[in-house]
Amino acid sequence: MRKRPLMFLAAVAIPLTMIGGINATAAFADATPPAPKLPENVWVAPDVDLTKPIVQAPENSGASVARPAACGPYAGTGFPLVWTTYQWIDCSYIGSTSSATKGYSWNSPNWSESEGCAQGMGYRSSSPYWITLGCGKSGSGSASWGNVVGVPKFQSISISAPLSVPINWS
Repeated sequence: MRKRPLMFLAAVAIPLTMIGGINATAAFADATPPAPKLPENVWVAPDVDLTKPIVQAPENSGASVARPAACGPYAGTGFPLVWTTYQWIDCSYIGSTSSATKGYSWNSPNWSESEGCAQGMGYRSSSPYWITLGCGKSGSGSASWGNVVGVPKFQSISISAPLSVPINWS
């Protein structure tokens, strides 16, 4: 008597579950947004996910950039003796002209007595490089970006060994 319910399970329930899984997969595949159309003169860095939002650099360097909340600001920690690298998680940044820049700023919260140094990543053509954003409790700077779609990266180090330094950056 027990064999029949197991046969029913194997013959009917399992195939129905598989069909449901196939339909769910097909629905998910249809929901993936298409990659954006990019200008022809733009180089796309290898770590860019084109299905995520892309923040465009302002036309002039003094303008602020509107960006989704997922694109920062971020928090991190600078550890003594070693640079720690952080990056935007759910979006990328695109230069609107060959002279586009990416602005960075950082600070250590008032409650922290630790100090650190920081760097921001930019691009020269398609080659990434780091600029110094200062040492102490805060700093800022602009890195050349150009016609690149890339993921902004920031790195910090504590200069208050043996203490680490909390960092807020954008």
